[in-house]
Amino acid sequence: MVSLILYACPTGPLAEQLAHYLAESLHKVGPNAAHQYMPHITLTGFFHDMRETVPAYVALLERLLRHRAPATITPERLLLTSEFHGIEIVSPDLKALTQEFIAQAPALTRTEALRPKDWLHLSLAYQFPLDQHARLEELAKSHISLETAVAWEVRFYERGVGNQWTCHGSWKV
Repeated sequence: MVSLILYACPTGPLAEQLAHYLAESLHKVGPNAAHQYMPHITLTGFFHDMRETVPAYVALLERLLRHRAPATITPERLLLTSEFHGIEIVSPDLKALTQEFIAQAPALTRTEALRPKDWLHLSLAYQFPLDQHARLEELAKSHISLETAVAWEVRFYERGVGNQWTCHGSWKV
């Protein structure tokens, strides 16, 4: 069984800002859980299936995204609490796509239900010591602008041993 997940990932200028922020926060403040992942919006929880089923999931996503109108994905606000830093996202289009994917996903060898994520967000930092909050907040405010141009891609990933990632497909939304 392999571990699979559906993400929406930023590209363009906002993605560059996020990469710079993550590099600076790692260098100046230290690692936190967000450094283990690429910038993304989680659309489903992780699920497990046989590697042989990956092409069926990819084919479904290709069919769902082939003639779809461009998605509206709005970075709503920076959320900077003492436990979590991120960007809250509003996108009925991503939620609808996720529901369609879940409803139509093959389940011949998958034994668990696919779980949609209700709270759409892009994590900047989490699982960090409280004494890092102010420095991380300062970096986020100085490096991230929600008005920055961004394009999005839906990506289907496999997470392997040692947190190695394989992207099985990527589609502009």
